[in-house]
Amino acid sequence: MDTLTAPAEPRETVTHVHLHEGPKIVHHYDLFYAVELGCEYRLREET
Repeated sequence: MDTLTAPAEPRETVTHVHLHEGPKIVHHYDLFYAVELGCEYRLREET
């Protein structure tokens, strides 16, 4: 398993690739800011 160090600034988008024997599954998470919650990543809806 590879571990990455956290960047100094949060990234606008994070990509997660599921590694398994089936087809490759990719999810994209976008950074949002809400006053009540602070920063959070939300799953990008497929269009």
